[in-house]
Amino acid sequence: MNNTKITIVFLLSLSILILSGCKKYEEGPWLSLKTKKARITGEWELDYSFHKNNGVIIGEYDKSTNPSVGRIIKFEEDGVYTITITKPSEVGIHISRWAFIDGKGGKEYLRLEWRTYKIIRLTNKELIYTDYYSAVTSGNVSNPQTVIIEDRFEFSKID
Repeated sequence: MNNTKITIVFLLSLSILILSGCKKYEEGPWLSLKTKKARITGEWELDYSFHKNNGVIIGEYDKSTNPSVGRIIKFEEDGVYTITITKPSEVGIHISRWAFIDGKGGKEYLRLEWRTYKIIRLTNKELIYTDYYSAVTSGNVSNPQTVIIEDRFEFSKID
């Protein structure tokens, strides 16, 4: 009887270690009953975003402090997405294709037209994705500078 309990505890511990190592999204969830496509399909409103240059925020959007400007992205099941950007005097709409991309180490990526973003969190109500890239500044040809850029977008589902 004692060996059975030890075996069960060992198998449960091993399962937890294996599952925690397979986490696709840095901020969760590690388990979902819905498919990733079912979770992402629908309308999402941008709550917060930033643009960092070498770790310093140089551009930021926060819906709570700027309610007159909005960004909604709608993911359709057939791989089409629509972004609607509203400003006080205008509305802009962009339509293109989206797809999931499996990355290294089991991580999940989201392809929006020509850009690929790493998915940080994808639940039924939250979507967070980010992008890191480097760019060479062209200010001084004899001494070009490389900067590390990070863009992060945080959405909440509205439908």
